[in-house]
Order: sequence, then C-alpha cells, then structure tokens
Amino acid sequence: MLSRITDVILSKFPLFIGFYFLLQLCVRLITTHGVVLDESEQVMLTQYFALGYNAQPPLYTWLQSAFFYIFGKNVFAISLLKNIILFSIYIFTYQTALLLSHDTKKAALSALGLVFLPQIIWEAQIDQIHTVLLTASTSALLFFYFRTIKNNDLLGFIFIGVSSACGLLAKYNFAIVIVALFFATLFIKEYRKVLFNRRLFLSITVAVCLILPHLMWFLGNMDLATSETLSRMSMEQQGSYLSDVLHGSLDLIASYILFTVVFIAFFIPLFARHFTYRKTAPSNALLLYIGTTFVSILIIVFLTQTTNIKERWLQPYLYLLPLLLFLFVDIHKVSKRKINIFVSSGVGFCLIVLVVIPLRVVLVDLDSKPHRENYPFEKLAHEISSYGFSRGLILTEDKFIGGNLSLLFKDSEVITPSIPLQKYTAADVVLVVWQRKNPIEYLQAMKFKESADINKVTIPYTFSEKHYGTFFFQQLHPANAD
Repeated sequence: MLSRITDVILSKFPLFIGFYFLLQLCVRLITTHGVVLDESEQVMLTQYFALGYNAQPPLYTWLQSAFFYIFGKNVFAISLLKNIILFSIYIFTYQTALLLSHDTKKAALSALGLVFLPQIIWEAQIDQIHTVLLTASTSALLFFYFRTIKNNDLLGFIFIGVSSACGLLAKYNFAIVIVALFFATLFIKEYRKVLFNRRLFLSITVAVCLILPHLMWFLGNMDLATSETLSRMSMEQQGSYLSDVLHGSLDLIASYILFTVVFIAFFIPLFARHFTYRKTAPSNALLLYIGTTFVSILIIVFLTQTTNIKERWLQPYLYLLPLLLFLFVDIHKVSKRKINIFVSSGVGFCLIVLVVIPLRVVLVDLDSKPHRENYPFEKLAHEISSYGFSRGLILTEDKFIGGNLSLLFKDSEVITPSIPLQKYTAADVVLVVWQRKNPIEYLQAMKFKESADINKVTIPYTFSEKHYGTFFFQQLHPANAD
C-alpha cells in the first residue's frame, strides 16, 4: 500500500504539490481573516502605484495589486498569490531536475527534497513574501538557463531576461544569483558556446527595459532602498574589524549548515550508498553556482563587516541542493523501502505543517503570548464602527495595525509613520489608532477643529480566553473640512 502511494506521488508530483498548496490556502482562509507583518505592509503599499516603495523592490507589491484588482482586497487574494509563488518554486525545481536527469522519479525526489528544508517548508509559508518571490524567480531563471542551453532558441534568451528582471525586482541580492550563473557559465566550455553570443544581448536588453523604471527610482532613493538592509546586516557589530569578520564568517557557515542539516540527515542514510560523483556540465554548473554564492556572501562579510546572516537570505542559493545531490544518485538501485521512507517523511512534514499552522493559532492559550494571526482586528473594527466611524483617513501606529484595518475599512486610506513616501488625500474624518504610542505627530502640519476623546478598548484575542489586547483610537476632524 505504501509503495503504491509513493509511486503515485512520484509519478504525479505536480498534482500532489498543487493539492498541498490548495490545502494551505483553505487552512489559511479557515483559520484567520487577518494578515501578518509583511502582508500588512503589502496591503498598505497597494493603496497606490509607485516605481518604488521602501527597502524592497516593488514587484511583489505590483503583483499583489493585480490580485486585489481581480479578486478584491481580501485575505483570499493575499494567500492565493503567496501559495502560487510557493508552488512555482517546486514546479520549476521539478522541471529543472527533469530537464537535467530525464527521470521523473529523480525530478520528483529533487522537488520533494524542498520540504526537508525548514526555511522553505515552514518559514516561507508563515511570513515571507519578497524572499519567496526571489526564490521563485531564481528557480525560474535556472530552469530557463538550462532549457536555453539545451534548445539554444531565441525564446529561451527572452525568458532568461524576463526571469532575471523578476529576480532583481523581487530583491536586490538577486545580483548574487546573476554573478554566480555568470561564473558557472564562464568555466564550462559547452555552456559558454551557447550563451556567450549576440543573443545574450537580447536577454540583457529585456531585463534592462523591465527594471529601468525602478532603477531610476532606486538611484534617486538609494539611502531609503539600502539603509534598512545594511542596518540588519551589521546589527551585532562589535567595532573590531577582525572580530566582526570572524563573527560574520562563522555565522555564514552556521547558517549554511542549519539550512541544509535536515535534508542531509535524511539523504545520507537513505541515498549515500548509491551516490557517485560524476563530472557533468549540469552538475559542475550547479556546484559552481553554490560555491560562487558562498564566496560572494563571504566577500560581502569582509567588505561590510556583516555580522548577522539570516538563514532566509540563503533560500535562492541553497534551495537546489536536493536537486544537485540527486543528480549523483543511481536512483534505480535504491531500494523501494528507502524511497518509501523518504517520500513518506516528506509527506509527513507537509501534514505536520498543515496541522501546526492552524493549531498554533487555535491553541494560542497554551503559548505565553498570542501570534499575529490572533490579533482581534475584526472586533476592533466593530468597536470603532460603533463609535460612528465608517470611512475617512486612518492613521495607525504601525503597518501591522494599518494593513489589517485597511482590509476592514476598504473605503478608507490608511497611513502610518513606519512607511515612508506615503501618498494620501485629505478627508473629513481622521481616525487615529494605536496600542503603545499615539502617532498623531505624523500629521502635525494638519490642523483640527477640536480635540476629541481618546477611546480605550480591551478585546480578547481570537481563539483566546486569557490573552487580551488594548487599543486606543480617536476621531478628529480637520479644520478645513466642510
């Protein structure tokens, strides 16, 4: 019975992983109607169109705006986009492995290997957006890279340009991906012959045309676009160059190990016996790619004294480790029992994630503090409405509150001091909402008719009987309002 299930999953992997993300979408819609931190920022940014918004490139915001236009401004549109992007990572990995190995079993095992990477199966699902889009763009680029090498067609060069532009518009560190692929190609003779010719200028032209509008914005807002990332990278600096570089280098090595340790722990006992290193152009390209990305990050550590390496930053560089290792496995000599163990373990991880994500929200009272999914924004919106507010300009303390209220008061504009370069129009009513500090100073240039009472409400968190959230809100009327 187990062998039959394994065979079905491996032979119909795209359908299996598609069904998994359909379940993830359903779980999300059933569990919570609010948005988490990164999503709440997107809800606010999609209120207007811009060529750039903050420290992250704008592609995800543009895509989210399109999904809101098609499906409405709701959690369904947010979750659908996220799960489609996650699904594409698995599909492009599967297609790349199939292209290189010509073996559906190897391709399925390579893609299933992604569920053994905690950053992919868990962290990416919980609260990541730009990094997920970056990884999806990288997986697309690598697929079109190998496809173009095989087919040597004009369409492939166009897709290389498009996927490269998507990566650069997803996150700026996609530049490391481009550098790594360039060096991988440089050292493989048969790849140089295919890619290094006049048609490569078509890829470059397509990519430049697509990123040029945002590039102009970036050059005019470089401090805004880079300061937050540089601050995160250096947040644990000790002041000494040698100690900072040593700290950053060790943190980089530790992050590489932690990123891959679960997959390696399963791969070695199950497949190492039939692992044989064979020097081929695809395997050399992938090895050079991973090696170059590591060296590139290490150089950044030395140049910038980076001390803080986040595991999630490694997703576009290490997600293909399962694919690379399975290329060296003589899969048809691996026992059925070992393949069953690997596949059933992967399915088990998927089921665990499907169960734990809603349980951590529903059983919040077992934790010391509530999760962001438990915040009672629907109840807060009801309280605010009971005081007579229906629409207007909403000023919130942070983007988390702002994004959630934007979903609930769809006819209102929402702004917050934590997002720069916001655009908004005057309104007859200004609603100010906060938990810790009143953000009214953000509108210090605006004059109000009179000071209004500050309302305080204490509301139980969703699915909780012991956690309560306290919110404050105030309705103000601009002096120039009719």
